[in-house]
Amino acid sequence: MTSGLERVNDPDRLASVRATALLDSGPEDAFDTLTAAAAALLGTPFAFVTVVDDRRSFWKSTAGLPEGAPRENTVEESFCRYVVETGEPLVVDDAATDPVTRDNPSIGSMGVAAWAGFPVHMSDGRILGTFCVVDQRPRRWTDHEIGVLGALAGAARAEVRLREALVQARALVGTLERKHEATARLVSARTADEVSRIALDGATTALGARAAALSLLDDAGEQFLSTRSVGFPPSMADGIGRIRMSDTILSAEAVRTGAPVWISGEEWRRRYPHSAALVAGFASEAAALPLIAGDRCLGVLGLVFSERERTPEERAIAHSLGQQCAQALERGRLYDRERRATETLQRSLLPGRLAAIPGLDVAAFYAPSGEGTRVGGDFYDVYDVAGGGWGAMVGDVCGKGAPAAAVTMLARQVLRAQADVGLGPAAALGRLNDVLLSGGRPLLTAADMRLRVVGEGVRVTMSLGGHPPPLLVPAAGGTRPVGRFGTLLGVLAEPRLHETTLDLGEGDALVLHTDGVTEARRRQVEFGQARLIEVLETSRGLGAREIGNRVLNAVAAHVGGPAADDIALLVMRRLR
Repeated sequence: MTSGLERVNDPDRLASVRATALLDSGPEDAFDTLTAAAAALLGTPFAFVTVVDDRRSFWKSTAGLPEGAPRENTVEESFCRYVVETGEPLVVDDAATDPVTRDNPSIGSMGVAAWAGFPVHMSDGRILGTFCVVDQRPRRWTDHEIGVLGALAGAARAEVRLREALVQARALVGTLERKHEATARLVSARTADEVSRIALDGATTALGARAAALSLLDDAGEQFLSTRSVGFPPSMADGIGRIRMSDTILSAEAVRTGAPVWISGEEWRRRYPHSAALVAGFASEAAALPLIAGDRCLGVLGLVFSERERTPEERAIAHSLGQQCAQALERGRLYDRERRATETLQRSLLPGRLAAIPGLDVAAFYAPSGEGTRVGGDFYDVYDVAGGGWGAMVGDVCGKGAPAAAVTMLARQVLRAQADVGLGPAAALGRLNDVLLSGGRPLLTAADMRLRVVGEGVRVTMSLGGHPPPLLVPAAGGTRPVGRFGTLLGVLAEPRLHETTLDLGEGDALVLHTDGVTEARRRQVEFGQARLIEVLETSRGLGAREIGNRVLNAVAAHVGGPAADDIALLVMRRLR
């Protein structure tokens, strides 16, 4: 049987009291008018509206106390505790002789001789405190006086409920705003890890969950693959991370039924003993929200709350967040599938290996754009030429997707074939231009090269079809662009294409790149050729792969992440 003190200290009551936001709040006219009326109508020196927690009776409104006087006393000193303990009005004619109150210290400290008070209930039926009057002389309270006091107490209850409604409305608006923020972030999430992180953050900041966990299912929906959690102590998080579909746990039930599960109190312990045992003493309410996209359950968002239960409106917001999370997971699943297919196709468009050229350290790089789900048109190749020597190319097809992929493959094949029949780079680019014009293909830029070992050195002959000029990085310093700019391919029937020849000395490097490097932007500021030259100047003496990595890292640092355009990079460095 629940004792009076247990009723005062009941966690659910205390949570409801705190939720009203009346503790330690300032005076309000609505309450002060009622206490002033009570003192005047009943002829008492004092009247109070009190808020009682487990430590004190806070006087939200007072009539009769001097300005600056204390606005609370302890629960032990308060007559209000007796009302909270019993849930009934208390009327005391002579406090010093009444068996309930005769030992209360307020008789001496505050001069309480007669006391009458009614409970003030909150909207959930629990007792917030009292509406009471105090006299400093014994008196017999008449039925009329008790009736007046009861009516005023009813008005105080109405004001409390209005205050609760206002607090709840403000909290609901805040919850909705934070939920919308989480939803906006979920829209841009692309991976299950991102979705999990955003959803768990939203669960705690927007929904007020003490802790949350997101568990993902395998493709068959038969077992949990992974669980990410926040807010749980390590021992609880470890147990939650090992849940199984056969466990008596909310998450498994939500998957089996496809319906949200909300539970609290004894029912929780009875229906889901495993779940209740995991968080015993940590939470008073829990929810498991199935994350359903189409006809498939992708996982479960588990929430636990302490103190009060969620309102129907708060539960509806939680369900909405779960639905947004499911949609984001489905988008992420489709994105991941598309990204993997794109990566496979992109790899097929690039050479499996680069030809080995005596005396040269060669490294090639391809960095996809941040979008990641469309095949890019940047390409490179280093290959053996049938008549002797080697060919090298870097190019960039305008556009993305299947059309760009087709032209990428075509360009590599055409340039390789022209090199094998003995054409130089300018003539080979001219043939590629003819092919593009005849087939109505997309435009492209390309740098085509022939390389031969001459004595102990390497001679490079190049032609640029609308492509950014390569950068020569001499061992002695003075990095500069080389080559003569030519016409974009696929535009004119007779493009202007020129050939330039240079010899790579010991330690010299030649860097070919697509415009994804120099045009990489952050806040409309391009990376630019000058910045690229600075990076290359500080990279002199490094190997080809180290040089390329420095360039890519510098671009990523400038952009703050993946660039908006694909990047192809080819570095050739003459060994010493």
